Amino acid sequence: SCRSGVIVTSFATTSNRSASSAAKMESQGVSTNSTSMPIFSPTALLPAVVFLAMTTPWGAINAFLPLFAEERGLGNAGLFYSFVAIAQLAARALAGAISDRFGRGAVVIPALCFGVVGLALLSSAHSQTWMLASALFIGLGLAGTQTAIVALIVDRTPASSLGSGMA
Repeated sequence: SCRSGVIVTSFATTSNRSASSAAKMESQGVSTNSTSMPIFSPTALLPAVVFLAMTTPWGAINAFLPLFAEERGLGNAGLFYSFVAIAQLAARALAGAISDRFGRGAVVIPALCFGVVGLALLSSAHSQTWMLASALFIGLGLAGTQTAIVALIVDRTPASSLGSGMA
C-alpha cells in the first residue's frame, strides 16, 4: 500500500509539472493541443531522408562486417567499431562549432563525402589497414551528418512542431 501512495504522489507531481509546462508554452504562443500537431514535420523531411541515406548502410555493416572481415582475412572486426567511435568523438567535437560558424552545409556535404569514401574503402578493403581507414571515414561521415542534420532540423522547424520534427 505504501508503494501505491508513492506512485500516486509521483504521478500527481508529474501531472502538475506537465500542466505548468503546458501553461508556460501557451503563454509563449506555442500550441499544446496534441490533436493539431502533424505526425511529421515537413521542414524535417528532406534532412531526414539525407540522414537515412547515410545511416542505412550502417545496419548492413553491423550485420555483415564480422563475416566480411573473416572472409577477406581483415583481422579483428571489433577494431573497426573502436575506430568508428574514435572518429565520431572527433567529428562531434568539431562539427557543431564548424556548422555554427560556417553553416550546416559546410558540415553535411563533406560528411556525406567522408561516408561515401568510407563505404568505398570498406567494400574494397583487402587488409586490416584499409578496413580501419574506412572506419575512420565512416565515423566522420556518420557523426558529422547527424550533428549538422539535427541542428538543421532545429533551425528550420517552428517551435510548435519541434517534437515531430525531431522524431
